[in-house]
Amino acid sequence: MDNLSNLVGIKSKLKRIECFDIAHISGSYTTASMVTFINGYSDKNYYRHFKIKTNRKSDDISSMKEVAQRRYEHLNDWGKPDAILVDGGVGQLKELKIYL
Repeated sequence: MDNLSNLVGIKSKLKRIECFDIAHISGSYTTASMVTFINGYSDKNYYRHFKIKTNRKSDDISSMKEVAQRRYEHLNDWGKPDAILVDGGVGQLKELKIYL
């Protein structure tokens, strides 16, 4: 993790990294996944799969907003990430930064 910290210009050690991705089938059945790495290793205990409830079309930004809101509700019991990786664009990242 120290190499990654240096690569992205972060001075503190990255212990917990969460990765998010939105998926759908031709704009329907939107879901999101969260994969967590702790000390450089994936931790399957923190894998989460979210069924998107509020957005029924292929709007990745509003889907990420929903996931961020739902993730924020679990900061105490799931832990707080040191870094977040998003498979998507700037709009999706902005939705996550609001909550985390």
